[in-house]
Amino acid sequence: VTLSGSKHEKYASSSVAMSSDGKVIAMGFFHGKDMSEKNGQVIVYTLVNEKFWHPMGNVILGDSKLLDFGKSISLSSDGKKMAVGAYLDTNTSGYARVFEFDEYSQYW
Repeated sequence: VTLSGSKHEKYASSSVAMSSDGKVIAMGFFHGKDMSEKNGQVIVYTLVNEKFWHPMGNVILGDSKLLDFGKSISLSSDGKKMAVGAYLDTNTSGYARVFEFDEYSQYW
């Protein structure tokens, strides 16, 4: 997937997950929009007209700095449920958050 023109062009995704039909992808950027923040974020895209990848809902941001949120992602087969991992929550453990896409509000 090429995200030309996106603000994430220069930062590689740390994790990627895809729906079973290949029409929804989730990409985790564990450094977030700025390499120094490390709060992390996840962006989900949906394939439109079999040609263009369009953002699906809001960008999901990590709770605070230095969590590396988005280090791991798991997407359901239909692409509407997602688990996102952050491995730096404390000195000894990380955490996972589960999201469900709301078709009405277009938010995770």
